[in-house]
Formats: sequence, C-alpha cells, structure tokens
Amino acid sequence: MNSNNIVWTKGKFIKEDEACINIFSPSSQFGLNVFEGIRCYSSLDNSQLFFFRLDDHITRLYNSSTSIDLKIKMKKDDLKEKIIETIRKNQFKKDSIVRVIAYVDQKGSWTQKYDCEVVVLPRQYARAFENKSTIALNLSNWERININSMPPKIKAGANYINSRYAHLDAIKKGFDTALLLNNNGTISESTGSCIFMVKENNLVTPPLNSSILDSITRKTIIEIAKKINNLEVDVREIQKDEILNADEVFLCGTSIEVFPVSKINNAEYNSYKITNKIRDSYLSLVRGSYKEYYKWLTPIYV
Repeated sequence: MNSNNIVWTKGKFIKEDEACINIFSPSSQFGLNVFEGIRCYSSLDNSQLFFFRLDDHITRLYNSSTSIDLKIKMKKDDLKEKIIETIRKNQFKKDSIVRVIAYVDQKGSWTQKYDCEVVVLPRQYARAFENKSTIALNLSNWERININSMPPKIKAGANYINSRYAHLDAIKKGFDTALLLNNNGTISESTGSCIFMVKENNLVTPPLNSSILDSITRKTIIEIAKKINNLEVDVREIQKDEILNADEVFLCGTSIEVFPVSKINNAEYNSYKITNKIRDSYLSLVRGSYKEYYKWLTPIYV
C-alpha cells in the first residue's frame, strides 16, 4: 500500500515508498532485527501530542540489539531526537504509533555481528481490535519460547514466529488469538501482549521467568494499579486452572493497550469492573491527567 508518510532511515528523511532493504540481507532472509512500537497520545485538550515512555522504549531497543549482537551506531539521545522529528515532519496531531526497527541492510549471514541501520516508521493508528469490545483466547498447544531456546524478554522479529503459529491455530478454531503456556506448564502470555487476571479484586500477572516479554505496559499497569487504583498486585506463576477460574482477565501492551478477555477456551468472563478501572486510569495517564506521571510523557510540539 502506497503512503505519503515521511520516515527516517540511513541518516535522512524520505517518503515511506522510497524506503528499501537489501533482499539478501539477514534481516530479509532470517528476520534478524529488533524493534519497538511506541505510542503517541493527544493531550486532554488536544493541544499537544505525547510520546508515552519514549526513553524506556529506546533503552529496551538498545538492550535487545546488544543481546543479539546488532550494534546501533547512533547514540540514544540522537535516535530520540529523530523519532520526535519524524512525527513533527508528518505533522501528526492525533493518536499515533511509531515502529522503530534496527536492521541489517547488506548481504551476509545470520551468524555474523553487524553494525545496523535504524528506520523510524510512523502511523496514525486506530485501536487494536477496534471493532470488538472483548476478545476470546484459545489456550494454545504451542509452547511459548523460553530462555533455553531464545530470550523471550527482548523484542526480536524472529521471536514473533512462535506467536504467529499460535495465533493462526487460534483463528482456525474460531478464537481471536491465543494464550500460550511456558515450558513449566504455567501461563506465559498472549500473542504480542501480556496478561493479567483478577481474583477477589486483586491483580495477578506472571513474572519475567514465565517466558514473557519485559513489557513496558505491564510495568505501567502494575504501578498504576497500586498507586492510582489502590489494588494489590501479585507477580507470580499462574496455573492453568487458576486463570480458567478467574473473575476477570485482560491483556495489555503498547498496541492493545488494556483489553478485556471474554473467554479462554470454554471459560467465560462476564465482569469487567476492575479491568475498566485499570483501562480508564491508563488512558487518562497517557493523556496527561496525573502530574506525578509527567515523567513518562515526552511532548512533541514545543
């Protein structure tokens, strides 16, 4: 699909349609890349656009690249400036999302170390599952990748093939997407988003060693649940029978934000009291409602 959006890559701003990559590069052939999706939200009065937790996303991008031996040559502050400038050049004023990808644009093998390129791809972005109010999950037969196979906590493109298998299987069975178990048989995460369950008005979410992404949104939810909603949050392993008997279940992530789950296999969830409180707090926070969390907001237009 053609687009007139302006992107930044290889040291310059170009039209999205002009961006290209070597077909023989290990990024093209083997998915050798790391990436971030970073949200922008309009302020409550629509006078400003905020990046949400931009510094944290950039830090995770660099950590991911280091773990897979891709070297991002530019400094973090320089990349931050280019990300902000990309939104300005596109003159976006509404909720948007930016995909930042560190990739290899040369012939080579997946076995080599590389100095990599970075591309900043902006989109004015609709809500995930915007035509649905809840989603149904299939408890997948596919096992989530684990630290003994490839590190789940980083955002590497190749990691998502594992989620793709589970997602495609869930769609064939009539569900919206999948929920995966880890290699210990406990709850891990959904396809591209982390999971919380509500039991007796308390939140429970799996720990990092349950083969989950080191999710920035998950960490945000843990904090606002405690400090804004006055809820207890338990970070621990979740057994399969526990989540099937939970009071509420919801997913969280940059793309999906906070989204209620209505069904896992045959287990149904009809109450969203706590989920809705968390979602309302989250969507208010990212638009600037809480002064104590301005530290997480980066204004784009000065």
